[in-house]
Amino acid sequence: MSAEPSCLSRAQGPFQAATRPAEWCLGVRSIRRGTAQWRCDGSVDDFLAALRAAVTHFQSNGLAGTHKVRIGKEEPSNGYMRLENYTQTAEWLDVTEFHVTSQDGGVVVRVLSFSSGFIPTCCPLGPLFSIVLCWLPFSDLGPEGSLNKLRIKAIQDQLVSQGLNVSLVE
Repeated sequence: MSAEPSCLSRAQGPFQAATRPAEWCLGVRSIRRGTAQWRCDGSVDDFLAALRAAVTHFQSNGLAGTHKVRIGKEEPSNGYMRLENYTQTAEWLDVTEFHVTSQDGGVVVRVLSFSSGFIPTCCPLGPLFSIVLCWLPFSDLGPEGSLNKLRIKAIQDQLVSQGLNVSLVE
C-alpha cells in the first residue's frame, strides 16, 4: 500500500485540516483529541528539524493507527508545523499541530492532536459533509486507547530516540 494519501485526499485534506469541523462543537470534541506541552533543549529550528526526521520515520513505520503521515503546513518563522495523519484505507484525517516557542535557552512545545471530521477525506465532498455533521459525536478510541493521545506519545518517544531531550510539562 502507498505511504501517500490518494489524490482526492491530498486535495481535500488541507481544507479539512484548516476548517477542522470535528473541533467546532465544544461538547463532543474532547472525546477525539489529545494535548500535551513539552520542554526541549535546543532552538525552534532544531526542534522542527527533529520533527521532520520523525515524520520520515513514521512514513515508513506508521504512527498510532495511521500509515500515511505528511507535513501539511510548516511556518518555521512562527514555530508552527501541522502534520496530516491519514488512516490506511478510508483516509480519515487526524491532525497534529506543534506550536514551538523559545524559552529559557530551550523551547516549549504545545501539541494538539485531533480528529478533523466524521467523513473520510477520500470521499468526494467529504469535508463539506463533515461540516454538516460537525455535531455528531464520535470517538478516536482504538484497541489501545485514544489514537490522538497515543500519537502524541509516539511522536515524543521518536524524538527522544533521535536524541532530543523532550520532557512533559505538567
